[in-house]
Amino acid sequence: MNSLKCGSGLVSLLAASLKPRYHFAGLQKNNYERLPYRNHAVLQETAQHVSRFIALADVGNTDKKKYLYAFSILPMNSMDPAELIKQPQDTTENPYRKPGDGESFAYKLPDAKQEPPTQFFFDLSNKPKGKKRPMKGEERHPPKRSPFKLPLPTAACWFCLASPEVEKHLVVTIGTHCYLALAKGGLSPDHVLILPIGHYQSMVELASEAVEEFEQYKSVLKKFFKAKGKRCVIYERNYKSQHLQLQVRHFCRCRMLLI
Repeated sequence: MNSLKCGSGLVSLLAASLKPRYHFAGLQKNNYERLPYRNHAVLQETAQHVSRFIALADVGNTDKKKYLYAFSILPMNSMDPAELIKQPQDTTENPYRKPGDGESFAYKLPDAKQEPPTQFFFDLSNKPKGKKRPMKGEERHPPKRSPFKLPLPTAACWFCLASPEVEKHLVVTIGTHCYLALAKGGLSPDHVLILPIGHYQSMVELASEAVEEFEQYKSVLKKFFKAKGKRCVIYERNYKSQHLQLQVRHFCRCRMLLI
């Protein structure tokens, strides 16, 4: 189904502004339930509840598509705050946000109020420089899940941005699908990691959009180290890991010539 032909821009604005816990639709006479999506930018805005979009078919349709949905919902003011903002394992990014900058369609509404975004930056050189802009992906898509296994709980992963275990002070910058962070206990002062925002264990599990952004990060880092008269080696450890990590290490150009 092409959302560009049957979707509503006004309803999208309304959903982005109100952030409903459940969003039901029935005009297209089809059954569809997308993965839950978050209503905040990770590490940039205060954590909020997730939203679920559910489309239902007509009652008694000949194709026997699902037209009923049973659920039990507690009022938000009756829920424990920690339970309310809990992010399921398969939560995706917000489909109504502009790719890359964390801004939602709600910015077009006259009275829409949004928290000012806070980005994390770290200058690897000792010279003062101007502000850096975060990388932007060309298009945002929900991350593809592996059909064979569910991702591990983010609460147990040190590298998932939604996990309470993540060490935010090591984060350098956050993109659309991945982010850059300093290595904890790095092998050199400029030892950094490129990691996916979603919970993926290896490069082969990534969607094409995420792979493209990884390549953008790699290209920028190569240019950065080249400007400092160095070369970098980028590799993925061939070891079972909970969360994908691309290791980025630099070496002096003279040493690289000897390798």
